[in-house]
Amino acid sequence: MKKLIILATLIISFGLVKAQPFDVGTNVLGLGVGLGGHYAAWGNGYSSTPALGVSFDHGFKQVGPGIIGIGGYFGYKGMSYHYNYAFSNYYYDEKWTYLIFGLRGTYHYNFDLDDKLDLYGGLMLSYNNLSYKETSNNPFYIHNNGTYSSYLDFSLFVGGSYYFTDNIAGFMELGYGIAYWTVGIDFKF
Repeated sequence: MKKLIILATLIISFGLVKAQPFDVGTNVLGLGVGLGGHYAAWGNGYSSTPALGVSFDHGFKQVGPGIIGIGGYFGYKGMSYHYNYAFSNYYYDEKWTYLIFGLRGTYHYNFDLDDKLDLYGGLMLSYNNLSYKETSNNPFYIHNNGTYSSYLDFSLFVGGSYYFTDNIAGFMELGYGIAYWTVGIDFKF
C-alpha cells in the first residue's frame, strides 16, 4: 500500500509540473538591495549606503529535474563616520568601502507547480575587499589608511524569482553576499 501511494504521488506530481522560467541557455541579470549583514554600524555620526548587489546566471546544463547555472556576483556597500571635536574646529572622518566579487553556481530545481516561479540554491566563491580611509584636520592625528580584511570566502544561498512577465521577475535571496537578505528585480534575456 505504501509503495502504491508513493507511485501515485510521483505520477500526479510529474503530470502537474509545468514549464519553468529558467532553462538551458537562459540568461538572468539580477539587481538587488540587501538588508542585514555584518557590514553595518549604528550610532551618532554614522551613515551608510544601501547594500547593492548585481548577479548574473546562465543556464548551463540540465541535471536531473533541474538546471545548473553558472555566473557571477558583484556587491557594494559604503559606510562613513563623521566626528567634530568639541571646542575646536577639528574634525575626524572615516570611510569604509566593501566590495565583493564572486563566481556563483546555482541549481534551479524544476519541481514547482507554477510556471512563473523559479526556486534555486547555490554556492559562491568570492573575493571580499574592504578599503578604509580616515581624514582629519587635526595636526596631531596619525592616519591609518589602506586595504585590510580582504579575503576569499565560500558561501551558500537560496532564492526564488517570480516572473510578472516573460522577462521580468521579482526575486528574494537568503545567504551571504553583500547582505544576508536581498530583494530585487531579475531581467531574463
